[in-house]
Order: sequence, then structure tokens, then C-alpha cells
Amino acid sequence: MKSESARAWQWFIEQCAGVHWPEAQPPKVVVADLGEGLRTAHPNSKLSTATLQFCQWHAFQAIRKKINAGARSGRGYNKKRRIRIKDRIWAYLQAATKEELDHRREALLREMTLDHQAYLTKYYAPLEEYLISYHVRKLPNLGAYSTQRGESSNQAVKNFTRATMGMRKSLTAIKRYTQERCDTILSTETDSFTKGAMYVTQMQKDIKDGEPPFGRCATLGIGTQAFEDIKLLFTRYALVYTAKQYRKALELWFLPHTHKDRAYCECTSLVRFGLPCEHKLL
Repeated sequence: MKSESARAWQWFIEQCAGVHWPEAQPPKVVVADLGEGLRTAHPNSKLSTATLQFCQWHAFQAIRKKINAGARSGRGYNKKRRIRIKDRIWAYLQAATKEELDHRREALLREMTLDHQAYLTKYYAPLEEYLISYHVRKLPNLGAYSTQRGESSNQAVKNFTRATMGMRKSLTAIKRYTQERCDTILSTETDSFTKGAMYVTQMQKDIKDGEPPFGRCATLGIGTQAFEDIKLLFTRYALVYTAKQYRKALELWFLPHTHKDRAYCECTSLVRFGLPCEHKLL
């Protein structure tokens, strides 16, 4: 592709989704840079149902480029101040709570000149919902915050994106590699189902024997059939994780009035990994 215009992106997405991968389900999240072409093409493409998340690495590079350009033009950025701003850019992008986001945004703006403050407020504040860790950690993105780290270290991706391959060969190779990886995972998960059933049997024994925090469950006659219906449907990893959340839920349940205040939470395990947190189990 010689261009990253909206028209070029629409053609590329159509080739991927309509020609080479027609049977593939559209992704729930697409992580990309902040290019205007893809942002314009996305709503009217075969990826329109996916959330467009923006890469933190590309955002960092774009903001830093503005700062460096200001330094070269003599607009008040010495070396020490540029280093400080670099750290604050990453702190801003990786803020994990709303309080951190508000505080770190203000700290970054204080280090900037007025024109760069306006630049950050105009171009990045509207995109925070799809860029900042506090927001994107709630998306079903399997923990991805950037594209560049994956591109530079993933040997498979590098093998499939060489300019000499051509698009048809590259997309065919990606499809074959993805299918092979899914087959490997399926084999591993099948073996894990048996181990998961054994884990559930031990957990039920703990409940019956009154092991903490299950003692009160046995006394009240509840929980002895916990996980019975899913022990052959979940992998051992998923069962171990859910069991930990189940224990936490029981501890919350037996605390007076606590469970009534847990109807809403900001846990991300359900949307990102399909596994419930202790609040959802209440």
C-alpha cells in the first residue's frame, strides 16, 4: 500500500475480510495508531462492529515529537525538562484510575508550553476513552495496549509482513499460522478439562470438610454442588481462577451489608477473559 488514506484502508479491510478471510469472525477490538485514514474508514468498513483502540506507543512518539520540535525551535524546553516530560507522557498514558488520569494529565500540561497544552487538549483528550489504560483495560483486548511492542518482538508477525511476500501470500500465511496455533491450544485445553474435573472434586471435598472459608457453607448446607455443572466445560486454569474469586465472594457474603454494596464493580476479568470476578459471583 502506497497510501494510508481512508480509501486505501477500506480496500485493504475488504481484501482481508471479504476475500482472504471470509469465514473469520470480526475482532472485538482493533489496536492501531492514530492515523486519520483508518479512523475515517473504520465506521463504514467490515470492522465497524469492532472498537478502535489506539496504540500508546504511537501516541507517546507523536507527543514527544511535538515536544522535540518545540525544543529545536527554542520554545522553552531544555534537556532536563524534556526528560521530565517524557516520563510524564508515559505516566499519563498508563494511568490506571480516574484519579491518576486527572492528576497525571494536569502534571503533564504544567510542563508544556501553552501551544502544546492546546495540542494535547484538542487532539488527545477526546481520544482518552480509547487510549488511556484506565479506559482500555475494560475492553476485550487480551491486555494489549500497543502495537509496536508486538510488531518488533513477534517473529511470526515479522515473517508474515515482509515487503517481498506480497499481500496475498502474507494473508494466507497469517491464516495458516493462526489455525495451527488454535489447533495447538485446543489440544492443550482438552487435556486441561480432565485436570479441571479433578480440581473440582478436591474443591468439593474442601467445602464438605469445612476448609476456610467454606466452613460456614457446610454449616448452612450450601455450596456442596459448586462447580459441578461446569467442571467439564472449564479448563483447569479457568477453574482455579474462578475458585479464587468464589472464595472471595464467600468472604464478602459473610461480611454484614458488604454484598449489598457490590452490585457494580470495575473489575475487568469478565470482559477481557470471560471469567467472573467475586462481585459477579455474588
